[in-house]
Amino acid sequence: MFFYGTLRAAEIRAAVLGYDLPTGHLTDAVLENYQVRRVKGALYPLLVPAAGETAIGLLATNLDRQAIQMLDQFEGQHYNRSALQVYTAAGFVEAEMYLADNTLLAAESWDFERWYKHDMTAFLQQDFRQGGVRSPSD
Repeated sequence: MFFYGTLRAAEIRAAVLGYDLPTGHLTDAVLENYQVRRVKGALYPLLVPAAGETAIGLLATNLDRQAIQMLDQFEGQHYNRSALQVYTAAGFVEAEMYLADNTLLAAESWDFERWYKHDMTAFLQQDFRQGGVRSPSD
């Protein structure tokens, strides 16, 4: 599973799964020709196709069925799992990731480091839901 947004943070993974993934199950990865953008009206991102751009993230491996079900629930009704090729130090691998449906609108570029320092607490208070992130229309 490729995490490009809030799930890059150990705190969010632990809040969703009840534990964080072991370090050996997380690898730096890049998705080519996509950009991470903030969802309009929310503090979390989505991926948009963008030629020549890259989305930086983490490849999570060895997720069990229960963990995937919890991730599906957390991502909510506006995200669907799709498989795309990501690049790691070991080369290209196919990874599933959550892509937004057409009901979510993209705003400006989303920067993980900035979000982590300035918006993660607000995300946890405003947008985080175990049963699916808050929709901007809520």
